[in-house]
Amino acid sequence: MLWDAYLEEKVPVTKDQFRECYVHAERELARVPYIKPEHNFLDLLRIKADIETQYLIDKGYWQTRDVTRRAVMEHIAFRCYQKVISQMEVSRPVVEGLAKRFPLVLVSNFYGNMHTVLHEVAIDGFFADVVESAVVGIRKPDP
Repeated sequence: MLWDAYLEEKVPVTKDQFRECYVHAERELARVPYIKPEHNFLDLLRIKADIETQYLIDKGYWQTRDVTRRAVMEHIAFRCYQKVISQMEVSRPVVEGLAKRFPLVLVSNFYGNMHTVLHEVAIDGFFADVVESAVVGIRKPDP
């Protein structure tokens, strides 16, 4: 989804360069607690896109002015946010149906704000528990 947003915004980087910035941002978000528990999903996407796009500039993969980078970063975050919110309209009834039949537990390599995001997309009541890597200090696939 992020790669598609980069293409839609015409960020002139290769898929390999995008993957590199994506991995960098994931590691950075795991290392430094940029994401706070109260951050919603759009906040998270903005922070992630900020780290990614700055990395592309720092590595010399993308030459642009900071004002352009920030505008593109906002567009990338918002495009992805809209797609996720739209997809949740389809997914919510499925999760609700499963929760009626089975106790659900969510295990995720997330950033410390999963409860806020689950509430934001109105599926927070469907999980018996949430195990989030940033909260427990272990990332999948750690045994």
